[in-house]
Amino acid sequence: MDSANYLWTTALRQALKRNRREAHSRYFQLATVDAVGKPCVRTVVYRGVDDDQQSPLFITDTRSAKMSYLDRQAVEACWYFPISREQFRIAGQAEVFASDHHQYLAVWQGLSDAARAQFFWPTPGERVANGEQAVNDVRDGGSTPPPNFAAVAIRPKRIDHLRLSNPQRRMLSELTESTPHSATAWTANEVNP
Repeated sequence: MDSANYLWTTALRQALKRNRREAHSRYFQLATVDAVGKPCVRTVVYRGVDDDQQSPLFITDTRSAKMSYLDRQAVEACWYFPISREQFRIAGQAEVFASDHHQYLAVWQGLSDAARAQFFWPTPGERVANGEQAVNDVRDGGSTPPPNFAAVAIRPKRIDHLRLSNPQRRMLSELTESTPHSATAWTANEVNP
């Protein structure tokens, strides 16, 4: 890895391509902080990137506790690719798309019926009442997202890319300008693994 020519977005796309036969490579861990400062980690499904080609997208149910943690905005994703033996830690800000954002509907339309059905289930995290069960029921053909559907982008500020192959290499990339949608505003430095 040459820091002068390194671009983390290219490295991530290559890792996704090299690891595409591993279904679990579509999942990454997302860390947030709750109202009292307690860290909370969960696994989310990668749903592509936003128009800036650098902000990973995932979905969530607005009724879940995770939404109040996303309101604090600071998040970090940790993504490990077993075939290429590399890890990406993506620190940044969460941006929850409003229903009028074009990516909101695009992400919804890209979901399977099973993924859409989850948004019609009972409220996540609440005690099951009166035999209530999750039902795989996608209403109105699933063309319209329910009000509890949210698409979320991670607006990256700092990327820590570690390759565990021999020799091990590690690159830190940081956004150097206040324009998070500019791919040219990144600086990269190789550091000791």
